[in-house]
Amino acid sequence: MVKEGAVARERRLRQSPEATGYGGAVMRRYHHLGIPTDKPREGECYLDKFDVHVLGYDANPYGVEWMRYGPACPVPGLIRAMPHVAFEVDDIGAELEGRDVLIEPNSPSPGVTVAFVVEGGAPVELLKLEGAAAAMGSLFRGPAEVTEWDSLPAVEVPGESGSSRVRTVDGGAVRLRIVEHLPGYRADHWCHRGHAAYVLEGELVLEMKDGRELCLKAGAGFLGGGDAENPHRARTESGAKLLIVD
Repeated sequence: MVKEGAVARERRLRQSPEATGYGGAVMRRYHHLGIPTDKPREGECYLDKFDVHVLGYDANPYGVEWMRYGPACPVPGLIRAMPHVAFEVDDIGAELEGRDVLIEPNSPSPGVTVAFVVEGGAPVELLKLEGAAAAMGSLFRGPAEVTEWDSLPAVEVPGESGSSRVRTVDGGAVRLRIVEHLPGYRADHWCHRGHAAYVLEGELVLEMKDGRELCLKAGAGFLGGGDAENPHRARTESGAKLLIVD
């Protein structure tokens, strides 16, 4: 049995089963809110196909997704300029009838079909989830391949003090990251997302919201942290390099 993460559980408890419209007609189920940004954020992953850095909606209990678009991003300007709300639907084809379609239905990953429409001048995303994606998403999609980490772009992410360099491989529902916290780094936010992490070099401290501190040295690992009520943040005096799966 797959355990539901704390953030996902909080989202589910907050979310109504479905939204209703005029006369009580069933409409769509809220999925996430996408917000464009020009600020790098810790944990974001780079999608080379779309030239966009994304911090997914599953990284917080409110389903907010941050997107930092690059100059070569093919996404229409309206989506790059404005926030969009996303709804999960049962039949995308039926939803598009009579609508101003901005992006035709397409499948960015197995079991996921998306399309965009324009409503009142604002972009709206429609999602159809099937199979494993409807339950928990597919894990590492695509064929097996070698990752040359040094060839991946390193995103500089500022902290409350210091900064981190992050290289990311997007595996669908799971991402793989090499995170290098530079000396003097301390995160500028509390993280609610769960991680499996292994310290490759150096030493860092995980501060828990409840006051506990976990000291991790090279060769140590960390599993968990996906707790909406007791998030965590990292700090290091001398620097640390980690492999993180989340």
